[in-house]
Amino acid sequence: MSKDDVVRRALAGGKVATGADLVALGLNRMAISRLVSREVLARRACGVYVLAEHWDGEPLPAIAARFGGAPSQPLGVVCLRAAAVVHGLTDMGWWNVPNPEVALPRAVRLGPVDQLPVRVVRLSMPHGIGDLVWREFGGRGIHVTTPERTVSDLYAPWSGDLPDGIAKEALARLMTSDRRIAARAVMHASALGWGRQIAADYEAMVALRRFTEAGDDDVSGMRGISL
Repeated sequence: MSKDDVVRRALAGGKVATGADLVALGLNRMAISRLVSREVLARRACGVYVLAEHWDGEPLPAIAARFGGAPSQPLGVVCLRAAAVVHGLTDMGWWNVPNPEVALPRAVRLGPVDQLPVRVVRLSMPHGIGDLVWREFGGRGIHVTTPERTVSDLYAPWSGDLPDGIAKEALARLMTSDRRIAARAVMHASALGWGRQIAADYEAMVALRRFTEAGDDDVSGMRGISL
């Protein structure tokens, strides 16, 4: 059996493998590099590989296969930075999200993660079905927090160590696309007990928008600056 066949059999069905897993199959680093250059393998992340036909440029197909659940029965939920990338609420690409966040209820016991580099977020309060949308990735589906819930969660105290400014960037983008949904994100965060900062950012953005839209008619007599 050729090395190609060995790898294809081991990674069939969208499985992922680390460099160590591939070495255990009898490949050395040069052989692994050749399989990548020949597009038999694709690097899903640093030191993590998947068959090229299962790779569409993002980690969510493998995550959906592991945590997907069913449309009417949420299990894993893509949230925080990962959800912001899905909804286009940030310029951050998947290469800047080495450990996509997946929310799981505390009652769920997590088995082997099959080398998937995810950050599991344990929620004391589960997401309601109205806070989620079902998305398919590579033929597999998983729930993702809605844009408003995503922005609300980015401001949450349990969100963890996130890049500076991502919550504000996501809120600003949501305001640009639909200000009513942005307002719902603020109300959602307030209802859950962490609305102070998001409300302050929202009011500042509203005030800035009013100023820049005023232009020559600005009541202060200053000419508005177009940003």
